[in-house]
Amino acid sequence: MALSGVEVANIRFEALPSRLDLTGRAGLVSFRAVRADDSLWTTTTSLLKPGGRGFWFGGPELTGGDVEREIAPGLRLTSFHSLVPASTDNGSSRLAVLQKFA
Repeated sequence: MALSGVEVANIRFEALPSRLDLTGRAGLVSFRAVRADDSLWTTTTSLLKPGGRGFWFGGPELTGGDVEREIAPGLRLTSFHSLVPASTDNGSSRLAVLQKFA
């Protein structure tokens, strides 16, 4: 892809807070199969620079209510996108887009 300034950290999400060199530097963080809890929001917020986005490939954990809302201090849920429509066997697969604000 010939991308510059990109680092793929193929590690467990819980290990990212120890990477102080990444704090506040990421324009985009993507993650999947991570539980929605305070640790997720804290880590995501610490990694992103102001205006940076998080792409959360996850299940239906954040469905319901207003789509655009603050989910943690400094972090806002901005949109949902259905990736795989729901079938009779399982729910839909979704992408939640988050953004860090100042």
